[in-house]
Amino acid sequence: QNVQNNQHRTGLENKRKRQEPNEDDIQVSRSFSQLSISQRNLKKTKSTIGNNSSNKEISNVVTDTNEKLQQQQQQKKQEGDNDLLPTNYVQQFKPCYLKVSDKIFTRMLSNSIEDGNKIVQCLNTNEKLQFVRQMAEKTNNLYYFDLQRPLWQDYFDLGMKENKWAPRVSKSFAKQHHTCRTYGFRKHIVEQRLQTITQQFQRTINELQQYILQSEQNVKHWQPYIHPAILSNAIHECVKSAQQRLRQEFDYKKKMLALDSNDHSLITKFYDL
Repeated sequence: QNVQNNQHRTGLENKRKRQEPNEDDIQVSRSFSQLSISQRNLKKTKSTIGNNSSNKEISNVVTDTNEKLQQQQQQKKQEGDNDLLPTNYVQQFKPCYLKVSDKIFTRMLSNSIEDGNKIVQCLNTNEKLQFVRQMAEKTNNLYYFDLQRPLWQDYFDLGMKENKWAPRVSKSFAKQHHTCRTYGFRKHIVEQRLQTITQQFQRTINELQQYILQSEQNVKHWQPYIHPAILSNAIHECVKSAQQRLRQEFDYKKKMLALDSNDHSLITKFYDL
């Protein structure tokens, strides 16, 4: 019986030992847990840094243009030419690829599409880099003119519909009814602007087409080789991404034009009752 009791106690002790957590196991488990958390935080931080870096790069692209545009607007205001100031304001959100640093430009191009770093590897000379810069700027201008056309067409259509061009109310009247003093532009300005945009758009299409044809010839001699369609797509995505704020501003102006027109119409109908 003593032997049985000893065996029973030994079994209980072994059982308790197996149930007690090993200190080394705890440390290993904790280490893996901390490592896993650290990796998740690292990925999150990297993603955040990447987004902030991308936003900062886009901001840098438009900085030079902003300062230059503000100077031009101030000069126009002093000269009394205020007709196009409301729309010129939007230009400050238009990127400029000819002035941004090589490092930022290549990084934006690399981030525009999957495996974009392969494109950057091809731009291993200043001549190649400047050529792609020019191509990106032409694409940028083309999309910018294409954003302008619908807005100015809305100005024209609204003026023809209402038979009113830049209607104006007094400052006190606008304040009393919480509305704008005026909206739209005079007819001759709208017609002239539409004609100018159409000419600029067509000219830029022709210029960009020449760059595309030239790129198809140039890339044949580039080492490493890059397909011209991939290069064009990267430029397209890069420009499209950088113009996001610009598109938002044009959309906002179109919506505000419709709202301002509706406000004036409702106020007029109220006083006509």
